[in-house]
Parts: sequence; C-alpha cells; structure tokens
Amino acid sequence: MAVVLLFVGDFLGRHPGVLAALLALLGLGGVVVAALWGRGQYRRWRQDGHGQLPGGIEQWRELSPDGFEHAVARLCRRDGCTRVEVLGGANDRAGDVRARTPDGRWLLVQCKRYGETKRVPAEVLYQVNGTYRESHRCDLAAVVTTSSFTSSAVDWNSDLDQPLRLFGSRQLLAWAQQQGPAPWE
Repeated sequence: MAVVLLFVGDFLGRHPGVLAALLALLGLGGVVVAALWGRGQYRRWRQDGHGQLPGGIEQWRELSPDGFEHAVARLCRRDGCTRVEVLGGANDRAGDVRARTPDGRWLLVQCKRYGETKRVPAEVLYQVNGTYRESHRCDLAAVVTTSSFTSSAVDWNSDLDQPLRLFGSRQLLAWAQQQGPAPWE
C-alpha cells in the first residue's frame, strides 16, 4: 500500500495538470453531493409541513407524522388562531396541536395521518375526550385525519353532550383549500 501511495505521489508531483484535474473532479463531485443532499433536505423540509400546504390528499398522506401535525398547525395559524403550539410526541396526552381560536376558545387537535384504508377507531376518540378538558384545559377538541372514522367512532361521538369535531380526508381538504369550515367553526 505504501509503495502505491509513493508511486501515485511521485506521478502527481511530475504531472501537476493531472493533479489539478483530479482536484477539479473532486470539487465537482462535492458540488453534486451537496446539491443532492440539499434536495433531500428540501424534501424532508416539505415532508415536515414547512413548505407549501399539500394540495391533494395523497400529498397530505406523504407528510411525516410530525410534518402532518405542523401542517395542521399552519392551517390553524392561517385561519386566525393564535398561541398555536405543536405538542406531539410520546407524552402528548392525545393532543398534537393546541391553539386559541379566533373567537377566544382553546382548541385541541389530535392528528392521525393514515392511509386510505386505515380508519380512526373509537379508542382514539375516547382518549381525546378524556384529556382535552382536564389535561389540556381546552374548550373543544377535534380529530383530523387523512382517512376516515370507523362507524363505532362516529356513533360514539354522536352520543356525546359536546361531540368532538371529526375531520376526515374530505373535510381536511375542504378546510385546507378554504372551501369548508375550520374545526372550531
């Protein structure tokens, strides 16, 4: 190995043009790598809900779970909520976004980024209903999903004195495209 390094070093020392060409190629390679890395970072930035809001439901489903929460928070801010915070994580106590609505009420949103065939079960609603008032000190709660809700979830919710706001994929898109109400309206 040492002999090869000595030979290469000697050769490059006697041929400075070859050395310059190699350094230029390495520099170009670095630019290409940086550009590709940057595109990857941009893609992750978009997936984390910081780019433009997604257009179609498939774009919403392509967001990371954290990105989905941040995008929902952006919708809340866009539509006049203040003090918007993303709570998400392992100890979020069934709440991902907390915000003060334009009319002054506190809203808790549980975000569920699911595929088309996975529906939000009643258990998620039980958890949200059990925490939004006492744990999060909110006046109302919503569950926003890129999918839909099981029939048992919808039935259970309709029996509540103060039902949770259920936003399936159609309601989410209407809200995002400013063609439908926000969860607090």
